[in-house]
Amino acid sequence: MRILELMGMTSTKYGGIERFNKKLVDKDKSDDFVFVYVEKPECNDYIRDLTTDNSQIKVISNKSIISYCISVVILILRFRPHIIHFHFGDEKMLLAPFIKVFFPWIRQITTFHSECVLHSLKAKIKCGLYCRCQSKIVAVSEGVQKEIAAFYDNKKLVTSYLGVECDVSKNKEEARRILEIPMKPIILTTIGFDVATKGFDVLVDAVAQIVNKFTPPLFIVNVVGLSKVREEQFMGIVREKHVESYFMSMGIRNDINTILSASDIYIQPSRTEAISLAIMEALHHSLPVVASNVGGIPEVVIDGKNGLLVNACDAEGLAMAMLELMQSPEKRKEMGERSRKHSLNFNVEKGVENLIDIYEKKGVISNKS
Repeated sequence: MRILELMGMTSTKYGGIERFNKKLVDKDKSDDFVFVYVEKPECNDYIRDLTTDNSQIKVISNKSIISYCISVVILILRFRPHIIHFHFGDEKMLLAPFIKVFFPWIRQITTFHSECVLHSLKAKIKCGLYCRCQSKIVAVSEGVQKEIAAFYDNKKLVTSYLGVECDVSKNKEEARRILEIPMKPIILTTIGFDVATKGFDVLVDAVAQIVNKFTPPLFIVNVVGLSKVREEQFMGIVREKHVESYFMSMGIRNDINTILSASDIYIQPSRTEAISLAIMEALHHSLPVVASNVGGIPEVVIDGKNGLLVNACDAEGLAMAMLELMQSPEKRKEMGERSRKHSLNFNVEKGVENLIDIYEKKGVISNKS
């Protein structure tokens, strides 16, 4: 089969979705793939890994929705796909009905990678019409599936975790040596591309409360994934709270496994989150997690077992949870061991197998062991 993957996004690093795509191409040698991005992926290793005998990358700018849709139609005529798989981007809302009418033999599949924020009746109707064009609708978490089912109750809808694959070969001492981080401080790591969505401003407030109200152990918060523009925005918030010495912004990185191996606690203070591949990666690295109780996060962080959940935007609650784990090495170790066991439920192999089964019209297996 020929499969057109309309990613509808930019790719700035070799992250979880990128690694999933590589795994898909490596495992499904019988199909041909074209991955369409709105900008050229920034990681040359990713471009190399997806430029194979059965896979290629195309770039179509979405600065103009009309020109984007026309370019996709031209690509359809040239590539003649059997399946079009939609991922991110609002352009799909316009493309899906057009394809349904003019290319009815093409199977459409969509993956909802994020929570569905549909406040208006118009938005629900629009999304409902889009869903009607799809042969299968994949939700990346049970939380997302419930949101979609609230306005579109259909047997087309399935849940399948993407899953992750991590290199956990480095121990903490080796990882810190590579990153030139001393062994003494407790390292808390958070990963995200957007300050507001990922709640990094709330994290800064929490750190300010910890250092102003308590005498915590020596600690540093690593912030990974911000572009230079967003990094400057973030550091401005840090400077306002006078906590510069407690933060290290590491920018966009491709050595996430090394960073997580060097860490003691993972933090995810998101305001909204469909599912977090970064948390899944942290679980594989045996890290306890402090995270917001939103979206699909409770599916990967079991409160009191492998981490602590707090209300979104609750800086005080976040501060107390962080402090609780920083002050208790025993609790960190116990929760970290449970994280490692729980990580087996989020294996990239299962996610890839599920997607291939969907392409081949087979049933979807449960991600959970």
